[in-house]
Amino acid sequence: MPTIEISPADRRDRANMFSLWQERGAMTERELERAGISKESQARNAAAVAERVRLAEMA
Repeated sequence: MPTIEISPADRRDRANMFSLWQERGAMTERELERAGISKESQARNAAAVAERVRLAEMA
């Protein structure tokens, strides 16, 4: 099974999105843009971050 390569920028944005969720809770697209995360990055990374949030809430 091939390994999916995640760019350093996407890793950073995923970490930032998760950190922001921990600090402030759910945020809107506009709030995330103001925090420096582009709409394109949000679209690419939202599912991965949502899964991480779901797992954190279960813990």
